[in-house]
Amino acid sequence: MAEKYYQSNITAFENSLVITIPTEIVQRLRLVKGEMVKITMNQDKTLTVDPNARIEDKALDELVEHAMSHYSEVLRQLNESDG
Repeated sequence: MAEKYYQSNITAFENSLVITIPTEIVQRLRLVKGEMVKITMNQDKTLTVDPNARIEDKALDELVEHAMSHYSEVLRQLNESDG
């Protein structure tokens, strides 16, 4: 796929600057409000936004949830034995 260029305005929100992401990019990358993305500042002063970071975070969340559901009783017993 050929590179496609977009322009976006920088706005302010609380103590941060915000760059809006054009709708076409949001749809193509299937971005969702609140998801985590990895932003890299490159040596040439460009930014790279990596939406795949959210997959790693989601996988970690799923792993923790799985462990908690399978080992909740053992964890509860360990917690009680400490007190």
